[in-house]
Amino acid sequence: MNVPLYREAPQLRPLALAVMLAISSTAVQAAEAARNTSTDSSTLNCEKGADAAVGKGPREECVDRDVTSEEALPVANSETTVIQGRELATEDVFLRDISNVHATRENIENYRGTSVADLFKGLNGVYTGEARNSGALDPNIRGIQGTGRVPVLIDGTEQATTIWLGPGGTSNRSYVDPSLVGGITAEKGPSFEGPSGIGGAVRIRTLEPGDIIQPGKTWGIELKTETATNTVAARDGANGWYGQDYRDVKADGVPITGMGGDYGGIFAPLGGGITLVPESRSDHQGFNGEDYAWRLAIAAEQEHFDLIGVHSYRRSGNYFAGENGADAYRTEDWSEAMAKAKSNGGGNSSEYRDYLANLFRPGQEVLNTHSEMTSTLLKGRLELPHDQELSLSWMNTEQIYGESNTSIRLIAHDPEGMIDMDGTGDMAYQYNNPSSEVDQDTWNLGYSWNPDNPLIDLKVGAWATQSFSVRHQNGGAQYQSMETDVNYNNYLMCSVYPSAWPEKADDYEWLCGHWYNPDANPYEHDPDYRDESIDGTLVDKSRQEWNHDRYGLNVRNRFQLSPDFALTLSADAQHEELDGWDASEAHLSSNPIVWGNSHMGPRAGTRREYNAAMQMEWFPTDTVMITGGLKWSRYWSFDDGLDEHRRNQDFGWAKQAEVAYAEIPYGLYLSEEQTAQLNAYLARAKEIGTASRFGTLTDEQRAFAAESNAWLAELTSGQFAVTKELQAANKDLVFYGTYDVNAKVPTVEIGGATYLDGGAIQGDNEASRGLAAAIVDYADGDFRGMRDRNPFYNGTLDINETVTTADGKVLPKYLAGTMAYNGETGEPLGQKTFVANDRVANPEKYKDIDIVEGPWSTNNYVAQNVDATEQWVRPQKRRNEAWAPMLGITWFMTPHNRVYARYSEYVRFPSLWEDTQSAVGYTYGFQTDTSGYSIEPERTRNIELGYVQDLTPWLSNVRMADVRLNYYRNRIENYIDRNVDYQVLQFDEKRTEGIELQARVDTGRYFAGLGATYRLNNDLCDADYAATLDPYNLGQYAACVDGGFPLTFTRTSTQPELSINLDGGMRLMGDRLELGGRVTYHSSAENEDEQQWIDEHYLYTGYLNEAYNLESVLVYDAYATYEINNVFKLNAGVNNITDEYYLDPLARTTLPAPGRTFKLGLTARF
Repeated sequence: MNVPLYREAPQLRPLALAVMLAISSTAVQAAEAARNTSTDSSTLNCEKGADAAVGKGPREECVDRDVTSEEALPVANSETTVIQGRELATEDVFLRDISNVHATRENIENYRGTSVADLFKGLNGVYTGEARNSGALDPNIRGIQGTGRVPVLIDGTEQATTIWLGPGGTSNRSYVDPSLVGGITAEKGPSFEGPSGIGGAVRIRTLEPGDIIQPGKTWGIELKTETATNTVAARDGANGWYGQDYRDVKADGVPITGMGGDYGGIFAPLGGGITLVPESRSDHQGFNGEDYAWRLAIAAEQEHFDLIGVHSYRRSGNYFAGENGADAYRTEDWSEAMAKAKSNGGGNSSEYRDYLANLFRPGQEVLNTHSEMTSTLLKGRLELPHDQELSLSWMNTEQIYGESNTSIRLIAHDPEGMIDMDGTGDMAYQYNNPSSEVDQDTWNLGYSWNPDNPLIDLKVGAWATQSFSVRHQNGGAQYQSMETDVNYNNYLMCSVYPSAWPEKADDYEWLCGHWYNPDANPYEHDPDYRDESIDGTLVDKSRQEWNHDRYGLNVRNRFQLSPDFALTLSADAQHEELDGWDASEAHLSSNPIVWGNSHMGPRAGTRREYNAAMQMEWFPTDTVMITGGLKWSRYWSFDDGLDEHRRNQDFGWAKQAEVAYAEIPYGLYLSEEQTAQLNAYLARAKEIGTASRFGTLTDEQRAFAAESNAWLAELTSGQFAVTKELQAANKDLVFYGTYDVNAKVPTVEIGGATYLDGGAIQGDNEASRGLAAAIVDYADGDFRGMRDRNPFYNGTLDINETVTTADGKVLPKYLAGTMAYNGETGEPLGQKTFVANDRVANPEKYKDIDIVEGPWSTNNYVAQNVDATEQWVRPQKRRNEAWAPMLGITWFMTPHNRVYARYSEYVRFPSLWEDTQSAVGYTYGFQTDTSGYSIEPERTRNIELGYVQDLTPWLSNVRMADVRLNYYRNRIENYIDRNVDYQVLQFDEKRTEGIELQARVDTGRYFAGLGATYRLNNDLCDADYAATLDPYNLGQYAACVDGGFPLTFTRTSTQPELSINLDGGMRLMGDRLELGGRVTYHSSAENEDEQQWIDEHYLYTGYLNEAYNLESVLVYDAYATYEINNVFKLNAGVNNITDEYYLDPLARTTLPAPGRTFKLGLTARF
């Protein structure tokens, strides 16, 4: 076969083979006669949908005769209409009384995208987090996202793993191979129809024989091939360095430097495999063979059984970003703004959001976006006697994919670093990370019995998913030497790198000239010298491994008790095992980032959940249907990882001190008399303290101390910095002993007045404590009740209260610890960090102002030590159970329209991630151990109103025409998320609300669809948590905030305010040729609450898990399919026609989406 492309690109051989078969086959039949629309495969069969469901109902629904069971969801319940014993998923969009969207196999394959996340691109109102950075799905419906909230169910099985992203939080990942997908249905809201979630469910079916076998045949073979442009092969980089001594490794011909220890890594002056200069699309035009896929499927349908076997492979290199509209993501002065912020200690990273196109240049390669996937699917169904059926399937997927760290935006903090490596602005290096890996098996066994008996429609299932994954993100170095050879490193920096990197030669020579002595370095005399006592082996200290297995059972039976009444009983159980491993366990590290990840990242636990439900459908009249149901759920979980650490008494895993109080320091105005009295008490503090230590206290001294303490309580309205325990222990000391050895307490002056400062100053030998600080009980280990206990909220203290001095000045009575003040007038100038940065940016504004800062810190926590006998206490099983109701009513106004109202509750218990090892033993910034924290189940209360209209009576010569309008309102109580200290805690309520529109029309030749979602509200509410972030009641945080509070995950899960999907097309040449196009629009997104927090430098904002300001997105896609004959079918398409540069909604890792991509495919069916 003398075809150059065939020889040079073996990956295209399946495509080449299929093309040649199409050209040379002597069996090519004549083109099929044009199909008559009246006898088309889409011929309509009008039946009474409601009649089929429960025996009554006026509306006639038109459905496809050729609908196959694999396109159907499970047997109908109160939310489903059954038509001739089967469902048509595309019809379900308009037949079911729950908002849902569907994508057929043809739709998925016609618009095949670059990433797995592109499966959702045509499903309006359904999004996925981390669209370009996970190789998986993380569904978001109506702003609800996270493990168990919107499960992905593949042929009824569930697989989802919570991935730890370090400071970036977590990501819920469900892995699926798009090549095996036969259809997708997304339910927008909770359902009792099998497993679901508080936000809905995504139900995916895999390929079945009916997808492969041509009409009229009993067997079939399909070979599908495709290729695409806009990619370049991923480079191996430094992956091959593991296990080698770093002193033997060269990057681009230059030796690398290795650094061991907790903060080490490697350094390659020219980047080498660690950082790479991205390729340019202009150098990789056309179909270059770097994105290709093939799928071979063999299927048979016999009288009593059917079988299918599928094997697929896809390989895609790193894609290129688009170019149009990149200016919206480019900021020329980003580095200067960042340098100012960093130099002033503010650390505000809001500028990072606008430099995307400076790092990921338009038209250039986006590293770590490659993927390689191999999958096998085997499925069989056997009909048994007496209307019984048995099914069995197995699926395996092996995936390798690129992945970037969520803090990729932070690498640009050095203006001379990653963004502009050569000073010309043309070279923007990117990190080249090790690839992540997934190996997943899915087993599914099903049994059904549906005899001619209205009381029996039984379905039983058992399934298992087993997933193993490897990632490289735990805060540790991806490439790090076990130990460091200092002499070798110095030799490289001072004698090798200056010539290898001329641009930096002066820097190296200046640095080395101050301390380097070449005569004392053995490598100067012998470059081949090796200090064998040093272990320079390169290891991966960022590696994380996960084993995650799930096993499930389910059973359901529908009882048609009368023509007007049906009852469905169901039950299911799921057992889950999770075992995570972190490289820091093998390479013990005290790096706080790695240490924190090892305690908060890898989880190991067991979880089991049981559910039982009853659902009923009742037609009290011919035009009214009432549906209702009740579900009982129970679960338990156990922290196996923590139990093992405690059993072995591993270092760092003992039970830590638990927070007992929150300390809120403030400044308190003192009159001249109060200042004198303060000093009078302090004058005897040292004397009385000394007497107490030697046991010589007199009654007079005790009385004096008691007087001072009573005065302090009155002065501060009882809000002073001494816990109840210390008050009891130190009642005989002046001010309970809160002063340094020189009897000092902190004070500041504003406008000539003295303020008692709640902060601290350094004395001669130890720090003195501020007296003015509120001690607030930290009940239940979290912030619940904080608003009522905080004196600045309960009326005890008022941050806005003022006093008038003797000379007539009006000054604040209290100073907030987070604020800066005008030292002359007492006027609040803003947050301390804001003023610090603004002072640098606008020096003239502050040149005549004496700035006084409030107390040195805020929200310190006072911990209670754990008794030694409880340090190694073993964890207990966590258990809970709950009931949830559902009620709906539907009015069939005419045979062609209906309205419905639906109220549903649903309960979600904590996931294994949320129930295990949260902040256990972590002492770098954490002050508490939450291993004993009790997490209540989330409960959603969902209201949905809908109107559905069949337009066919008013439109002639159309196959179908429907419109659906929905309103939803969702309230989720006890919403589980994390706080600013990364602890898994609960918030009062999450609120979502919106309007959805769906419409379609199909005339036979022309077809179109419209979907629109308008978000009215997506808030996270918790008045106590708002008071925790704003302890002085400055009005910074409302009880309900848009998206979420700082550092919460829900903060980054807010969907665009408006999303629109419009698709359409036409069928020509007797339906052999089909042309189609799609427009996807997402409105711009800027969280005004978030922007205000960042602009004014409120606490905990401007960094880590930050919500990005998204520009509006308008993307066009198109496709064409042509049936050459009944064997061969040609597919072509183009995604992102206008080559837009944009960021996907819900992106936490700022990777731009793929640019313009052409696709070409050929399918052969025999």
